[in-house]
Amino acid sequence: MKRRLAAFLVLFVALIFNVACSSESNEGEANQATETSYAEGMKKEPYTQEEFLLGTYTRIRIFDQDKEDVLQPAFDRIEDLGDKITINESGSEIDEINENAGEKPVKVSKDIYDLLKQAQEYSEASEGGFNLTIGAITQLWRIGFDDARKPAQEEIDEALKHIDYEKMEFDDEEQTVYLEDEDMIIDLGAIAKGYIADEAVKVLKRS
Repeated sequence: MKRRLAAFLVLFVALIFNVACSSESNEGEANQATETSYAEGMKKEPYTQEEFLLGTYTRIRIFDQDKEDVLQPAFDRIEDLGDKITINESGSEIDEINENAGEKPVKVSKDIYDLLKQAQEYSEASEGGFNLTIGAITQLWRIGFDDARKPAQEEIDEALKHIDYEKMEFDDEEQTVYLEDEDMIIDLGAIAKGYIADEAVKVLKRS
């Protein structure tokens, strides 16, 4: 019995030793592969830049060697689109459309025109599951502002009457957008950050 136990212990120790050696070997190979990949134009520590945009902290990290100068153009693109899309500050292109609802069409940039056309397509495809004219509802809560509140059901019921993505007119030639109902409000909050992130990636890839 003792001989069997001794033999078992010897075998067990040998297995542990082999596994340990194998692990060290694999780790060494992995480290070597990693070092090789870093040597091929990649940094161990990324270039990092962070700014407060879109109502949150936005960070971009890139590992390409000698590409630090592409970070600022990406942030410039994010800021530019954010300024065009926001409805929380007056003066944006979306805000101008909302302010002129029921009155007149508004000419917008190609960025915003294409985004709104795509957003309406999403609204149609989802049969209103996503609705770019949801603003009449979302604005009731005043989320993110000092006067945030829970609206009364009567307010919600009234706002629901002014949500209709089919009451939008697009003029491809003039590149204008018009809301037929004066109380309609476009709110792209559900897709804006994703769209802007994609656009920032395009800037990085072009660089």
